[in-house]
Amino acid sequence: MKMAGSNIASLFYEKIRLYRDLLDVLDQEKKSIIAIDLDGLWRISDQKKKIAENIAAVRRRMMDLLRTAGMGDDMDTPTFQTSTILSLVPDGVREPVRKCQITLVALKNEIRLRLEENKRYVGEYLTVLDDLIGVITGAASPKPIYGRRRVPEKAPAYLFLNREV
Repeated sequence: MKMAGSNIASLFYEKIRLYRDLLDVLDQEKKSIIAIDLDGLWRISDQKKKIAENIAAVRRRMMDLLRTAGMGDDMDTPTFQTSTILSLVPDGVREPVRKCQITLVALKNEIRLRLEENKRYVGEYLTVLDDLIGVITGAASPKPIYGRRRVPEKAPAYLFLNREV
């Protein structure tokens, strides 16, 4: 029982390391998005997949360890939550596992924020590209703002710069 508890704690530390690696990869992704480095984004996508697979492997190892120790036989891997381990581990290991669980929750929240930020960057860049393509193709040809006397009429508030040829 004591051995299973210490092994669970080491698996938690491994999971924390993997989530920190994921944070680093998300930072690299942000830099690649800003630099519009498509090759870098493909490489980063592969790294994220590998980290996700490693996290899933650690989850499976946790489940196997708990089952071997006679704990958590009723849990299945897809719905398994690491917070439920706290009630299953021995008292001597519960405090380090609890601290690891708190760290994991904080890391997951940080990852969620970084993912949202990266999605926002991609959305902004796509909007800019869409606007540029619209201007180049003439899809968004604005109405003239000059009257017959070559004096500007009431210009739309969103119009920053306009010329008449």
